[in-house]
Amino acid sequence: MLFSGGFATLCFVLPFVFSDCQPMPDAMESNVSTGSAGAVLVSELRQWTCPAGFHNQLASLYMVESNVAMQVMFHLPYSTFTATSLYLYFIPYFLIAAITSGILVPAGLFVPTLTSGAAFGRIVGHGLYAAFPGSVSDPGTYALLGAAAVMGGMSRLTICGAVIILEACGNSQFLLPLMLVFAAARYTGNAINQPMYVVVSVCLPLSFP
Repeated sequence: MLFSGGFATLCFVLPFVFSDCQPMPDAMESNVSTGSAGAVLVSELRQWTCPAGFHNQLASLYMVESNVAMQVMFHLPYSTFTATSLYLYFIPYFLIAAITSGILVPAGLFVPTLTSGAAFGRIVGHGLYAAFPGSVSDPGTYALLGAAAVMGGMSRLTICGAVIILEACGNSQFLLPLMLVFAAARYTGNAINQPMYVVVSVCLPLSFP
């Protein structure tokens, strides 16, 4: 209860203190197949303390469901979020997900790793876009690969993880990049420590009938 209350307080305080307002993006500029889907995602952005026609960046990430935050980072254009707001979302969210995995409560890791990874990937996309404007892919691609990297580093999945993310995005062109990302995440993680689920099974031996 204390941990949940602390995280809920953080989700309120950060958007209130760092109230960085950005203009609402045009739904037609988003990387979505239909305009109606883009309009739905734009409508999920939170105005919070901002004037009409603007959205609060952190509120649009913290005050929505995790799957909505992922879709927003996957599909909406660069102008939706700044790198600073993504850092203020990624670092606390990632640390809280890491702590949650060790407090022995039934809290999942799959969605938090995907969400924090999407923020991290989008940060990388912003950096590349600033360094090479007009020569890099849209931020949703980097968000997708970032989500795959963090999930692969946590679970050490390779082929299975690539298939899961490929089926989720529905674009076979991402097969090779996803395979490379999962392979790099797995071998990098193995060089640092043991897989998450191996550590849990060693520390908490369970017997099932």
